[in-house]
Amino acid sequence: MDAPGQSEGVSQLRLLVGVHEGGFNGIDTYSEQVAASAVAAGHEVTLAVTTPAASRLRTGLGLAGVRILELDIAPPGRVARLAARFWPRLERRRLERGLASALARTGQRFDVVHLNRPGLAPAIRPFTRRLVSAAWFYPHEPVRRAVETWRHTRGGNLLRRMVMTLKSFSHYLGDVEGYRASDCVVAPTPSLSAQLRSQGIQAMLCPPPVHVARPPPSPVQERRAADLKRLLICSGDLSHPRKNLLLALESLRYLAPRGWRLQLEVIGKNPERLQALARTLPEGIDVRFTGPLPAARVQAHMRSADVFLFPSLYEEWGYAAVESLLCGTPVVTFPVYPFPFMLEGGLGEIAGDLSARSLAEAVERAFHLNDRPRLARAAAERFGGSVVARKLTEIWTAPRA
Repeated sequence: MDAPGQSEGVSQLRLLVGVHEGGFNGIDTYSEQVAASAVAAGHEVTLAVTTPAASRLRTGLGLAGVRILELDIAPPGRVARLAARFWPRLERRRLERGLASALARTGQRFDVVHLNRPGLAPAIRPFTRRLVSAAWFYPHEPVRRAVETWRHTRGGNLLRRMVMTLKSFSHYLGDVEGYRASDCVVAPTPSLSAQLRSQGIQAMLCPPPVHVARPPPSPVQERRAADLKRLLICSGDLSHPRKNLLLALESLRYLAPRGWRLQLEVIGKNPERLQALARTLPEGIDVRFTGPLPAARVQAHMRSADVFLFPSLYEEWGYAAVESLLCGTPVVTFPVYPFPFMLEGGLGEIAGDLSARSLAEAVERAFHLNDRPRLARAAAERFGGSVVARKLTEIWTAPRA
């Protein structure tokens, strides 16, 4: 087998990122964005993926220079999928075996491995000099994590809340193992990085990188009536209780009497409950459901919106919110983690409390954040792919503590 990667001090790193399971969730998106940032920074990058993701990523990141390492893992059967929903450790073991098998088969070693799933760290340790894992859930403490998960899934049925809380605890156990096996843990917020360091974990602050497509040139400036306000909601699963989207629609009732014509676009799957509520809204509120859309079209909708509504009760990060900021569109959220950090510096508005009325008041304030070029520049200075890539390179090349 080859010796691990390149020697210390060489600017180009031999880097493995993974594992991407073919989803459009934040965890899989993170692996894509880290790989894209790393290859743009001049590193030699391999992205480990399961079969459902391989074809799409080869025609995307593969063309950009990212090597795709497909893990030979058979799709789980119905019973295995059901069991993994209750106890994610089972799915993690399946990924560990596939990843270790693929690397042993190819004989590859890396200067750095950067994992989006910390629980995989013990299995990948023999294949790298430096192991970096991404931290997600705040707080990193078992009881508080269970309580927080139960709290932010309110609105779901009892069984679903119990399953989500059990899953969250299983993920916590995986995080504990993964952080212990890692040389460094990358946290997206000061709150999480400080908490991990207080527990003796080598943690560094670095928000996830985000890339948005350049908008096509538009020779004709859109003319829009002054009283028309466009709002946008985007979520992979519109029915998820944590996303709190029913309340977002309720907030429109408080904006309707202000004399604006409101147009809300809703992007995502499972819209049925929102559609039922939309039919009860006052006249002058036009709600349009697009279904799921590819990233470039989502970003086009972001650029045409006046405000991006993101009323989640909790997010580990919130990629869609950052994409909106990079497109120059202000974001409105509730006063929950991680938004006070994400939106500091005038990048959006935070509601005063968790009510629909307070959310509407924040939307009204956000209508005045209309310096879109300034907002996009400020967001890029904090979250843009090239900026974060430099920070990640510092983390990847830092000496061991």
